[in-house]
Amino acid sequence: MTSPDYRHWHARISAILHAEMDDKPHIYRFVDNRELDARIADMASAIASEIAAPRKQTSKEILDAVAAEYGFTVDDITGPRGDYELIQARREAINRMRRLGLSFVSIGRRMNRPRQTVSRLYNLQKAAQAEEEGKYERG
Repeated sequence: MTSPDYRHWHARISAILHAEMDDKPHIYRFVDNRELDARIADMASAIASEIAAPRKQTSKEILDAVAAEYGFTVDDITGPRGDYELIQARREAINRMRRLGLSFVSIGRRMNRPRQTVSRLYNLQKAAQAEEEGKYERG
């Protein structure tokens, strides 16, 4: 099954090429229609795949990725333990979820934390990043 974008671009390219063929029949007199259709299909496919927007990660995928990066399980990150490395992983997960546009409340529900805790961890992460950037600019 082809995507709507593919069909859209296939129709547009086909219309443009056929209009050009009508205007300049002496140039396209020897073109095989099957070859032309194959070229149109290739062009439409390439355009549709370039235009397709990348899929956003879900909060579950973010938690899985952060857990794998830091060597924890998702249950560890969403659980009650408070080790330094675990908090770093939580801050990273919260930061990534926030970049998706999720609210502090929805992130808190996923992380088993109150909204205020999520907000505080996010602000700490932003402050740490700003401090890190400042070190590199001065240095």
